[in-house]
Formats: sequence, structure tokens, C-alpha cells
Amino acid sequence: MKSFKEFRDVKEAPYVASDMDMVDTLWKEVRDKILRDKLRKNFEKHFPFLQQLAKYGGFKITKKGQTKDRIFRYEIK
Repeated sequence: MKSFKEFRDVKEAPYVASDMDMVDTLWKEVRDKILRDKLRKNFEKHFPFLQQLAKYGGFKITKKGQTKDRIFRYEIK
């Protein structure tokens, strides 16, 4: 078992929460990371991840034919 002195150097403490609280926490972290990159004009690197999320939710997304900073979402048939 680790002593107190070993735990003192930990930058972030372990987190234990209910299932949905953990999901909320993770989504908040992902959203903040994407927003930070959006403000730095580096949003495109997250688009494949967003496509995977949309697919998981039963949708598809595209930027084709849309104005700047817009994404079109439609249902998968």
C-alpha cells in the first residue's frame, strides 16, 4: 500500500461516481477539449470522432453543401 507521501504527488485524485455521473463527467471533458480546439481553429481533427458519435446515435453528419461552421445531420435509414 502506498504511503501518504506517495499520494501527495498525485496531480489528480481518483474519481468514483455512479454510472451516469461518470458519463456526464466524461462528456464534459470531451466537450471542453473540442471547444478549446474550435477556438484555436483546429476543429477538423475532431470531425471523425463526431461522425462516430453520430453513427452511435443513429445519425450521419456531413459538412458538404453547408456554410462555414455548420454541420448537417440526418437519420440513417
